[in-house]
Amino acid sequence: MPKTPIRQAAIAVSLARAAFGVAMIVAPERIAESWIGDAGRSVRVSVLTRSLGARDIALGGGAAFALLRGEGDAARLWLATQAFSDIADLVGTLAVRDRLPDNGVKTTATLAGGSAAIAGAAAATI
Repeated sequence: MPKTPIRQAAIAVSLARAAFGVAMIVAPERIAESWIGDAGRSVRVSVLTRSLGARDIALGGGAAFALLRGEGDAARLWLATQAFSDIADLVGTLAVRDRLPDNGVKTTATLAGGSAAIAGAAAATI
């Protein structure tokens, strides 16, 4: 598998996703509060945030591993799944944006939208 710019970007996004997943597990209240506001400090929300963190570790780690090993079919599947998850995060956030902090909405739109674009493009071209 050649080292194309989109492949390199997909590796970077995948590793960043896995690292962000670790942050969600280690500091769930901090991450959730920046995304959804005061409700993010709830112990109940921290359960969901940690679950999302585990999801992102799996998605990011799986894609990075497949990309680094040159496993094109597996990489495409992991990347398509990343894009789907990011779109779900984006749509879910935008659906209630009027009840969320502006900064959380902007950050989610930027991160989820950008990640979905890179993962989707990589899945389609790798």
